[in-house]
Amino acid sequence: MSTVQQRGLATAETALPATVDTRGPTIVVSASNSLDPTLAPVVYRCTGAADQVQINAAIVAVNAVGGGHVVLLEGTYVCAANVAMLSFVILSGNGWSSILEFSAGFVLIDAETDVVIERIYIDTKTQTAGTVCIDIDNLCARITIERCRFFSDDVGIDGGGIDDSTDIWILNNYFDATDGTSIILQGSAGNEVLRARIGGNTITAAGSDGIWYDELDYSVIADNVILETTRYGIFQVAGYRNVVRTNEIILCGDIGISMAGGEPRILDNHVMNCTNEAIVTTGGFGLTVGNYISTCGDDGIASSGANGIISNNMIVSPDGHGIYVTAAGNETIISNNWVSSSDEQGIESLGDNVTIIGNDLYATNIEGILITGIQNIIVGNRVRGNGIGDYPIRVTGLNCLVANNNLSNGFEGGVIVEAGRCTVIGNEIYNSGDQIIYLDNGDDACIVGNYIWDFDEKGIWVDSASTDPLIVGNYVTSGDAVGIQVDVRHAVVSGNYVTNNGTIGIFMNG
Repeated sequence: MSTVQQRGLATAETALPATVDTRGPTIVVSASNSLDPTLAPVVYRCTGAADQVQINAAIVAVNAVGGGHVVLLEGTYVCAANVAMLSFVILSGNGWSSILEFSAGFVLIDAETDVVIERIYIDTKTQTAGTVCIDIDNLCARITIERCRFFSDDVGIDGGGIDDSTDIWILNNYFDATDGTSIILQGSAGNEVLRARIGGNTITAAGSDGIWYDELDYSVIADNVILETTRYGIFQVAGYRNVVRTNEIILCGDIGISMAGGEPRILDNHVMNCTNEAIVTTGGFGLTVGNYISTCGDDGIASSGANGIISNNMIVSPDGHGIYVTAAGNETIISNNWVSSSDEQGIESLGDNVTIIGNDLYATNIEGILITGIQNIIVGNRVRGNGIGDYPIRVTGLNCLVANNNLSNGFEGGVIVEAGRCTVIGNEIYNSGDQIIYLDNGDDACIVGNYIWDFDEKGIWVDSASTDPLIVGNYVTSGDAVGIQVDVRHAVVSGNYVTNNGTIGIFMNG
């Protein structure tokens, strides 16, 4: 018996007639231009026209014995209608030298389970089929598409309308200039898609979004490289507890990563050169941690979800804020981020009960930190060289704590407080502009234990719109004008060390 026969593959001499049952766990299909078409049985040798007929016959035959493997030899398979996958079938090629070229139709997975498509080049663009490459429809489970190449004049993989599907895995594929979105997965509210995996894919020059999904839960989108899209890099319309991590996203025509839905996890991504924001989240209890963001056209990170953590991100040269938390972002923790050269504030928070701790903000164009909500904590941050006409830290909300920050080279000064019952304690502020600590319309404030040196106008200034301040234990030195100026009555000024200032040490003007 020949070696070929021992492998179970028919040769020209042993080819079965078309009337013989060719079902089996493995079937080989050859293209019209395969190097040796005789490696496939006669009934599975394609002619270069309507090749989906032989491929579908092989899929049906393998499915009929409970599942198995259809192998496409190298060559171009010209298809004029759908290649329809069935449950428990693996369709694999000989690497990207096995080409499914559609003049019409696509690869269809419709209400099937346990399907694998691997190592095939799927092309609907060369013959302008006007179709997607793979269409996943209805309830499917355990679908794996991996190591394929897609060249589409529409969507690459279209999984729209797959309510209640589970375990759709799209792994390590290459999407070459799809005219539409490269990957779409979509369930509906109450019929969510669960446990999807979209990982290790390379997407280049997408005509819309890189990866778009809606109503996915408990899914992971990881290790993808997305190089140039006209819209979003990764767009979650709705979903719950999904993870987007270690993706590389460059040159997006809109937002790099946008996630709406509860408990988003955005971890260790690299996002750069987006037309708008790099990362946007709108769901509560989110984690945005360890991302590197560079040169986006709007905010680096924008969040409107409550109870989130934004931590350990590096944000360089955003055209908007470094980090922006809206009024809905209550109870957020913003910690240990590094923001450089933002056109707007390094960090702006409109939420209440927000903690801003341990961040390093450099060369922001307006304030380093701007707080407008109430009961916020700003502790242990470093702000250097903020821009024209503003302060390193501006507080406009009640009952805030500004403590142990290191502020230098501020254009206007150090800290401005424009609301009542705030405490400014233990900060080091130096080499800055006019009023280092400025209480403007802030009643019942405590200014305690700050170290202030090298300033242009006033070390501490309480204006006439403020009432009942407590100014205790501050060290104020080396100013060009007044050390401490208080323009109100009923102030307590005690135990301050004021020395080497240009004109007046302490000026009580109330």
